[in-house]
Amino acid sequence: MASALEPTKELATKYTALVDEQLAQTKSRIRMHDLSFGALCIGAVTAIYATGMIVADQYLNLSEGTRQAALLGYLLVLGSLAYTLMIRPFRRQINPLYAAARVEQTIDDSKNSVTGYVEALDKAEVAGSVKVAMSARAARVVDDADVNLAVDHRSLLVAGGVLVVFLLTLMVLFFVFRPTQFSSLIARTFAPFSSSPIPTRTQIELLKPQPADPTITTGQSVIVQVHVGGKVPDAATPERVRLLIRHNPADPNFDEIPMEAGESSRHWQVKVPEYLIQNGFWYKVVAGDAETPEYRVTVRSLPLFNDFRSTFVYPAYTHKPNDASTDPNIRAYPATQVTLVARANRDLKSGAMELLDLKGEKIAGKPIEGQPDSLQFQFVVTEPTRYKLSMLTIADERNSDPPIFNITLDSDNAPTVQVT
Repeated sequence: MASALEPTKELATKYTALVDEQLAQTKSRIRMHDLSFGALCIGAVTAIYATGMIVADQYLNLSEGTRQAALLGYLLVLGSLAYTLMIRPFRRQINPLYAAARVEQTIDDSKNSVTGYVEALDKAEVAGSVKVAMSARAARVVDDADVNLAVDHRSLLVAGGVLVVFLLTLMVLFFVFRPTQFSSLIARTFAPFSSSPIPTRTQIELLKPQPADPTITTGQSVIVQVHVGGKVPDAATPERVRLLIRHNPADPNFDEIPMEAGESSRHWQVKVPEYLIQNGFWYKVVAGDAETPEYRVTVRSLPLFNDFRSTFVYPAYTHKPNDASTDPNIRAYPATQVTLVARANRDLKSGAMELLDLKGEKIAGKPIEGQPDSLQFQFVVTEPTRYKLSMLTIADERNSDPPIFNITLDSDNAPTVQVT
């Protein structure tokens, strides 16, 4: 009797192992399908949320509160999907009968062999020989089964297709909005705790003039140069890189000057025409959807000496009291000690008096304490001549073509007596 039971047990073990292996593979595929479907759904929802928020924020400039409320809603939906589609299925055991039914769906004529076998395992009153027969039949069935077909993957294709479509949409938005603006919009979507403005697709960096609000001298030229980042607009379109100038900040109208490409396609510059400089102007550079702040160019007159004060110390024999004059043309007796103080319309670094008829003799100007715009020249009048004053300002400006003044001597004849 015992010898008859041993083959029965061995066959039962063999058939049971074969069926259990197929059922285990089926359970594993069902588990992977559930997890993959959950992950794809979460990815698709995230891509849809990101796409919608980026487009809405770009064109509606959503407030910080609105973006925070949207993020909260997204997190709630995300948490619900993660629990429903991933956490709960993972924690729940897969019913062997369900796995057996999925296997039988891949076989044309299963006759419930696998599900009947699984049910028989749970019933203790089924005879051993019957279980062997049922396991043998189930083993033959599962041997013909394709476990890969036991799980319907159409839901994965749908969820994956939605994810791919919106990922491609995000890629298109990346190239449309450019990296800087796209990165900012992504940050505002998933970290909506800042009210920082959305960067433009085009960025403009002012290179010249420096400083951006310069003060120039009459006759000087102005060159405006910029570096254009992000999207560089076509020079043939209305969004081209251009300089806008106006002479009154209250005037809404600008003079527009197209800028030209420089050493690279991202460097643009233009020289401001002289007729637009006038007494100064306000300007800004515009390109695409970006523009610089409005700056001001101030024009001041040429550096020059505009105030003169001379003091005269006459020779002692003349018995004339000291005198003063504000005339730059000097008139005195020979041997008179002259101190000329010349004041300029700039703060000065240095200056000189050049005596033109005395072989270009020069007298260095001395700075005056507390008067950075003035220089003092001291000399003794010996003969008539002409002179001019040159200067070097603290901004390294020089006065070109300074005016020429005269030094005239009064004749000092011997006393005469006339008898009348």
